[in-house]
Amino acid sequence: MKRLFALITLAFFLVFSANILTACKQKPKEEPAVEEGAGKAEEPQAVTPAPAEQPAPAPAEQPAPAPAPAPEQPQEQPQTPGQ
Repeated sequence: MKRLFALITLAFFLVFSANILTACKQKPKEEPAVEEGAGKAEEPQAVTPAPAEQPAPAPAEQPAPAPAPAPEQPQEQPQTPGQ
């Protein structure tokens, strides 16, 4: 029973780690074809995505003033007859 559990655990670990390694592996960059006599090819520039246009924020409306809190009244401690 213990061996079966160990084998299943080991198999799960191996499959899981293989999936992580293949997901993290980067594909090799393909170099652009260079014609003979054309000289050095320019390095490809990284393309940055344009920021998404955001609509202008609506003018802030003034919220209704909150009612003033009632002043706190001191609460008296109930006294027990034994004091």
